[in-house]
Amino acid sequence: MGVPLDKNGWPDVDHNGETRLTDVFMIGDVQRGPSSIVAAVGTARRATDAILSRENIRSHQNDKYWNNVNPAEIYQRKGDISITLVNSDDRDAFVAQEAARCLECNYVCSKCVDVCPNRANVSIAVPGFQNRFQTLHLDAYCNECGNCAQFCPWNGKPYKDKITVFSLAQDFDNSSNPGFLVEDCRVRVRLNNQSWVLNIDSKGQFNNVPPELNDMCRIISHVHQHHHYLLGRVELHPAKVQEGVDIAIENDVIVAIGDALTQRYPDASFKEMHGRIVMPGI
Repeated sequence: MGVPLDKNGWPDVDHNGETRLTDVFMIGDVQRGPSSIVAAVGTARRATDAILSRENIRSHQNDKYWNNVNPAEIYQRKGDISITLVNSDDRDAFVAQEAARCLECNYVCSKCVDVCPNRANVSIAVPGFQNRFQTLHLDAYCNECGNCAQFCPWNGKPYKDKITVFSLAQDFDNSSNPGFLVEDCRVRVRLNNQSWVLNIDSKGQFNNVPPELNDMCRIISHVHQHHHYLLGRVELHPAKVQEGVDIAIENDVIVAIGDALTQRYPDASFKEMHGRIVMPGI
């Protein structure tokens, strides 16, 4: 086709999937190789929006008229495999059955919630937003495996981009994620690499919220009032970690995690374990 390739041998495309040949787009698997249907739909959506904008054709992307779906019905489809197979010769019935399988990613996505093996992403309904369901990232549960980024149809990295609920002060300090840490009546907030310290009362209400934090504080207040269980303390138990290390040593399952532990949790007990985890000759 004559499409220029990048250094890795894939079509050289921009964010919208357009190649260096004007008006030639590459979407789906041809862009970066085999992936999920969700990722393919995401590339098609971005390319379509770019083409519509270029041709001065009005898009319905921000049109509320189209947002007439019932999120509860969409969630009921997740994991549902129909046991009644429609004969493909009955075209209308077959098309209707296939359409019913759609999970409406453009209305209720939450792919990062579904694919996280640690349940580090949660979706909650927060009033006051055009997109009713907001996804929160739980830092204490995340090991940054990148699974959510791989499946995100919006080219995002939820474990880095989503509002993060922190449980430990050192984790908040060592991260650049947008998010918050509730410490009794004080809330530490970070957004766009800027940090604030706000006061919150027992009812989850703030005083003197900076305008740029209105949306963030609306989410924090809702979590504080209705999902306070997400704000529970995280306790570090070096003895339990030591027990796991001993089992790993006994079974010759040794990984050099000492540096990661001492960097993330600069605690004396972890430093003592460091010498046992990273041993000479490994």
